[in-house]
Amino acid sequence: MFCLRLTMCCVRYTSCGVGRAVCGVRCAKRGIQRVVYSVRFAVYGKRNLVCNVRRAVFGVRCVPCGV
Repeated sequence: MFCLRLTMCCVRYTSCGVGRAVCGVRCAKRGIQRVVYSVRFAVYGKRNLVCNVRRAVFGVRCVPCGV
């Protein structure tokens, strides 16, 4: 729910080369894989939490880039 509530706001401030970011994440393209970086990295300057489009790590909610 937290993720969904941030969607509108975060989409406005985040983007990626293959489309717009959703659900409060920044998108980056690495090779042929799409990875997302937690918005926490941008806001709090914490270590970036990386996850793929199939499963989240460190409890970060992940979504495909460009959806």
